[in-house]
Amino acid sequence: MPQRFAYREPLRKWKVPHLWNDSLSNVSHNANMAKRPRKPRLDQYEAYKAASGWYLAAWRDHRGLTLDELAAEMGSSKGFISDLETGAVDKEGKQRRYNRDLADKASRALDTTPGFLIDLNPFTAEADYTQRLSALEQMEERDREEVFRLLDTLSRRRGPAA
Repeated sequence: MPQRFAYREPLRKWKVPHLWNDSLSNVSHNANMAKRPRKPRLDQYEAYKAASGWYLAAWRDHRGLTLDELAAEMGSSKGFISDLETGAVDKEGKQRRYNRDLADKASRALDTTPGFLIDLNPFTAEADYTQRLSALEQMEERDREEVFRLLDTLSRRRGPAA
């Protein structure tokens, strides 16, 4: 069964227990209030990518942002961001998908590129980088110099970094 939009979920009525020094506060806390991101949910990121088409949840957790903080940065709602992350569908079966404007807003908010949001899981990128670095170290000197020459040529062709 497809996941429903987050904003349609009923609020839980349980109160979060207050600390002894919170008694002067008039703020009512409930279980649905934004929390700091959890530990990386490595098992869920690939499922989210398959459903939504990008690694938005992984990048948000990698940068240590809550749904509320990312929504404020992007100028949208927490439920909308959650729907984009999980690939949720509405009653008619239409899926919330990203477009170029959303990818640009999200990449600015998460300090990355739109291409990385779509193609790169930040939690597995370090392992890929280490593997490539070790392959480079195992190459013969002549081949390594050829790789560096190729990198120089590509970087000149693209121009200076923005």
